[in-house]
Amino acid sequence: MTNRSAGGGGNTEARKEKIKYKNDKLHEERQRNRDKRDEIETKQKERKEKKEARQGQDAANDESTEAAEDGPSQEHAGIHPARLAMMQQPHSQPQSHSQSHSQPWRKPNRNFNKWG
Repeated sequence: MTNRSAGGGGNTEARKEKIKYKNDKLHEERQRNRDKRDEIETKQKERKEKKEARQGQDAANDESTEAAEDGPSQEHAGIHPARLAMMQQPHSQPQSHSQSHSQPWRKPNRNFNKWG
């Protein structure tokens, strides 16, 4: 335990009483902080349990409504509709890099001298 300073030095009775009083006050403050922290943790735990229970109910409701609706299949869940449409279109074979450009890129000739 840390002792709080009561100023000055020495071991007089008045100084010892001040230190004892400050240590008692510090101990009470720490106990209040522990109690407050425990209370907050309990509330957070209760909220988390309620949220998980609510999500479990929502998931059960979602499963029953998904079976009734004609929505996207599980295979395509999470894919943007535009991308899905693009993926479902028939497409030609991809071109290789050399076929996609009319002229291949070449390194410039650094030895070129325009005056000579």
